[in-house]
This record gives sequence, structure tokens and C-alpha cells, in this order.
Amino acid sequence: MIKNLFFYFLSLLLLSGCATPVINGPMFTKALNPPKADMGTLYVFRAKGGLGEEAYMSVKVNGVPFVNLAPMGYSYEYLTPGIYQLSIGNPAYGAIMTEIEIKPGQELYELFDAFGNSVVDVSPSKAPFILNEFRYIQAYQLDK
Repeated sequence: MIKNLFFYFLSLLLLSGCATPVINGPMFTKALNPPKADMGTLYVFRAKGGLGEEAYMSVKVNGVPFVNLAPMGYSYEYLTPGIYQLSIGNPAYGAIMTEIEIKPGQELYELFDAFGNSVVDVSPSKAPFILNEFRYIQAYQLDK
């Protein structure tokens, strides 16, 4: 009996460390305020699935921390036009870097899988339908 209880509590302890982070932010909506005329909006999303889904992934823009994304999380930032290095990763898996270009008035949607691989560019017209299950995570304030 005691042996069974020991294995029960050990199992609970081990499984609790593998739980996916809970995100309580609102479901996906476009940014409430449009960007200034000379800026664009970058949205980043992280899908769920895979062995790495329990870990937060750090997203950086030009090496500056932007947001830590949990699975099914998203955030956005207004950026001035230009070319940026966007990286996503964590210490266990390393980081993957991609180059993006922001244009004035543009909405750019970047969707990453659980490991940080860019999986699809989402068109602005399809974003509300494809990304409606994602929840908002507050981003850090980037110095522009």
C-alpha cells in the first residue's frame, strides 16, 4: 500500500514538471490601435506540439528580447520600416534566426512551431481565422 502511494506521488511530481504553461491572455485579435503611418506591425505566434512545447521560447528582434512565448501564445510590436533579425529559441534547443522586412503600414504574421521553426507566413486577411485559438502575451517594450 505504501509502495503504491509512493509511486502515485512520484508520478504526480514528475508529470507536474511537464505541464504546458497556462496563458490567460485574450484570444487573438488584431492590434487595437493601428500603427503610425510610418510604421508596420509584427505579430509572432507559437504553435503547440512536439517535445519542446512545455518550454517558453524567447523571441528577440535584432538581439533585443521581445517576448517569451508559450505554446499557442502570440504578441505584436510596432516597428519602423527596415530589415530585422528575428530569433526564437530557448537554452535547451538553441535559437533559430530568420530575417524579416517591415514596410510602412504592413502587418507581418510569423508563425513558429514548438521548436521555433518558421512554419508559415500568414496573410493578414486569413489571420483572424487561422490564428483565432492563440492567446495574447504581453511583450517587452522594445527601444526603437
